[in-house]
Amino acid sequence: MMKNKERSGRPKKERPWLTRLTHALTGLAMLAGAVWAAAQPESSLRGFLLILGALSLLYGLAGLIAYFRLSEKPTLKERAGLALSVLVILLGALMLLAPGFVAPALRTAAAAAFAVMGLRGLLRRRAQGAGKALARFLIAANLLQIALAALMIVRPLPETLTLPLLITLALLLSGAEQLALAFRRAKG
Repeated sequence: MMKNKERSGRPKKERPWLTRLTHALTGLAMLAGAVWAAAQPESSLRGFLLILGALSLLYGLAGLIAYFRLSEKPTLKERAGLALSVLVILLGALMLLAPGFVAPALRTAAAAAFAVMGLRGLLRRRAQGAGKALARFLIAANLLQIALAALMIVRPLPETLTLPLLITLALLLSGAEQLALAFRRAKG
């Protein structure tokens, strides 16, 4: 197999700086949100919705940028990733623009956003070109994120413990995934 081609047969290209920057900023923002959620679990619901809404917009934007920078015809998986990115943006906009509407359903909205982010991460084409260890980490992080989203809906623990803890864990996983994607090196 040639060094300058991925397994799919497509020529490898260096990842554009805008994609890397968007992933890095999203990852750092998610990690900061995780620290904030862990440090102040009793913080106001509106503040949390604003942060989660902004993070969802950044995450969806990273997916849109990656999709529209494709040089070849998109596959079904890449189109599904685009649809999930748009869904994350819509959920983020809803959290930012209508917090009163979202507040009663915060757990479900947060769980939906994290589940969609996890699904989109599983569909991400770039993870295939990553090294085996990074690819395994990304798959495990996304599966764990989907499981945490399910736990947010099921609520096996008291509400005051469940939501801040699960949101902190989901933000940590998603932030680590974004930073891993931003700083991974192209193979070849």
